[in-house]
Amino acid sequence: MNKKDYELVEEEFNKYYENYKDLSSNIILKYRHSFNVAGYMYDLADRLNMSDEDKYLAKSIGLLHDLGRFEQLKRYNSFDDKYLDHAEFAVDYLFNQTHIRNFVRVDTYDSIIKEAIGNHSKYEIRDGLNERELLFAEMIRDMDKLDIYFQIATMFNAKFIDKPTDIVVDTFFNGECVKNEDKKTKSDSVITEFALLNDINFDETYEMLRETDNFGLYASSVEVSDENEELFRKMVERGNNIIDRGI
Repeated sequence: MNKKDYELVEEEFNKYYENYKDLSSNIILKYRHSFNVAGYMYDLADRLNMSDEDKYLAKSIGLLHDLGRFEQLKRYNSFDDKYLDHAEFAVDYLFNQTHIRNFVRVDTYDSIIKEAIGNHSKYEIRDGLNERELLFAEMIRDMDKLDIYFQIATMFNAKFIDKPTDIVVDTFFNGECVKNEDKKTKSDSVITEFALLNDINFDETYEMLRETDNFGLYASSVEVSDENEELFRKMVERGNNIIDRGI
């Protein structure tokens, strides 16, 4: 892909957004998130010394990765994938319904875009991807997380007040991501966001986390009860250690 190809992706993305833009502030949030992730994807591709073609492919994937969020919010006013899996909706819309040709004229990159979008929000990347599909799938998962910390810090009021579930706490400290079915409380949701740090794929992502301090911004935005203060402090310390050490 080249710059002109990406400009078409952006043009068509904005046309798609026109159908949703007046629905809610969350729609605007996802629009901004899409462009932020697109920029991060280009930055990461540059740090990885990728070709210009792959930089614009990465940027295009970043812009399109949350396409399904708009329909999800329109139908359910919720970010919960139990109502509508936004990644699966985007894959269906783009590839099964063939709207991808509005955004990208050639089919050269279809499998890469499809697998990146389809796997970006899953608990883990599915087996069977080829080397390039896996590379871009890992990239979008990292860059999505990078901006999620900024978005939830600035747009939502996270609370670590009720008692977190033991299995969720253990999952974070054991270096794993939290499964949706294990979450029971609002405090569990905070830990789930912290645990995203347990699934980082590139050293360059740690660099970007340090440079942006998006994790620190999120941690400082959380309302914490006195009872949970010591646990929260340990969680933040572990999160910062992961970022600082790149482990």
